[in-house]
Amino acid sequence: YQNRLTNESLEHITALGNDFIVAHDPVDWTITNESKQIGQYLTFKATTKKELTTIDGNKKIVPIVAWFAPSLPIGFGPKEYQGIPGLIL
Repeated sequence: YQNRLTNESLEHITALGNDFIVAHDPVDWTITNESKQIGQYLTFKATTKKELTTIDGNKKIVPIVAWFAPSLPIGFGPKEYQGIPGLIL
């Protein structure tokens, strides 16, 4: 579930036979001037970083890259990735 007005992002997960609702924090994107054509859409690159916890409990920062099309002014994408001024392709 994604609410564009409140920037709220929720995900339903089933684990070990139980259902959970996980709330995701808003993503802090950096939008660049780098562009490329994907199909018929001119897209622009946006980046962020996400902190993950490895199976042994260590923290790891991973880069996230998204290409979005401003001509499709719907700020949605896969999973919790939203909040960019265009659809993530």
